Amino acid sequence: MFSGNLISRAIKLSLVIALVIQLSACATNFRQALQNLEAHNYPEALHYFEQDAKLGYRIPALHAANLYILDYQVPRDLEKSRLYLDIAEKADYGRYDQAYDYYIPLIKAYQILADTEEPDKSLAFKILKSEKYQEYYWALAVLAHSSLVGHGTERNLDNARYYFEKSIENQVFDSSNAFYAWWLATYPNDSFRNPQRALEMIEDIIDDEDLSDRPLFLDTAAAVYAANGLFERAVITQRDALSSLKYYSAKHHYMEQYQAPLNARLELYESGKPWIFSDEEIALCGYDSKRCMKSLLSVTPIDKMSLQLDMH
Repeated sequence: MFSGNLISRAIKLSLVIALVIQLSACATNFRQALQNLEAHNYPEALHYFEQDAKLGYRIPALHAANLYILDYQVPRDLEKSRLYLDIAEKADYGRYDQAYDYYIPLIKAYQILADTEEPDKSLAFKILKSEKYQEYYWALAVLAHSSLVGHGTERNLDNARYYFEKSIENQVFDSSNAFYAWWLATYPNDSFRNPQRALEMIEDIIDDEDLSDRPLFLDTAAAVYAANGLFERAVITQRDALSSLKYYSAKHHYMEQYQAPLNARLELYESGKPWIFSDEEIALCGYDSKRCMKSLLSVTPIDKMSLQLDMH
């Protein structure tokens, strides 16, 4: 028979081994997450961050909270963002973790903006406009987006243009141009829409291997091509976007939310028309524009012009 001491030592040893295995797995997950984040593969990065976040690790939880609220490559999910931010704020600090506190107010600001039950967005804008975020490109892009579509604030094209330009000046990744290019191609107001500049932005980054197979980047590129009358290229690119989306949706089911709007855009390009929002559509879902479905009854500004010509 085994003695009590031997059994106790065996149990302790097994617990140590289990802990080492868990820590090793967490380190591997975090490394994989960061590699995918750097490669602009946000759905895959989120997959690994979530695994560690569910174990109560602070930094992976912050990353998960951020990715779920940005609405960039991953559809916005306010509930999950709040869940992971709560985990992060309750977790113990690790070495160097305090550096990540910089992002907590930003995540909270994004959550306020995404909360449809919170009409007062003033705190979010106070955070985003605070001195320490004056040169942070994503905070600037969110300010630009909000001003452009009138989300939580008055629609102001001059402010939108200012913040977009400042965001590009301070961007960390060249792909930041893609968000601006999307709006330069699809916005209803001619004084803001600039398809030619959008095309220049996309051409600068279209061959980036970290972006060339990302469905939402390809979706943006297709919209830019269509806005410039390059419909054959738009159709090819949108089909590539849908093919890539099929791959991502098989691994990450939340990506299926993009299926219908991407299909709708393909149909429009195949008919020789660009995807340009109406003012009504901007008011309805401009803050969720990648998942915004155009009404079957809506008419793009270009179509309105052709209708007016037909009437004369």
